[in-house]
Amino acid sequence: MNIGINNKRDDRRLFASKKNRKQVLRSGTSVYNTNERKNTPEAIPMVSDYKNDLQDVENRLDSKITEALINMEKTLDRMDRSLEKVSDKMDKTLKWIIGFCLTTIMGITAIAVTLLISLS
Repeated sequence: MNIGINNKRDDRRLFASKKNRKQVLRSGTSVYNTNERKNTPEAIPMVSDYKNDLQDVENRLDSKITEALINMEKTLDRMDRSLEKVSDKMDKTLKWIIGFCLTTIMGITAIAVTLLISLS
């Protein structure tokens, strides 16, 4: 009966004390024979299924990222148009404010001139 233990040295590692377990874990060596698992007939379809699933995930991510970029571009275009409209409205409003200020200055000047003429 083979439970996947490579040799007696690995067998001792399985039952090592707590102190030695840390060393075993740090060494990174496996106590199980990984070659037995890699060469099983069940592993080959699993690997191809894994690769297909990974490719599907990559395709979905790519499409979602592309969709998000397109939506961001549309949103930025709308924001640009809105900023242009606001800028145009500010320009028009500024012209009205300047016109109102000039008219007020001219009116005050006319009142002052009228008062000076009437007092002289």
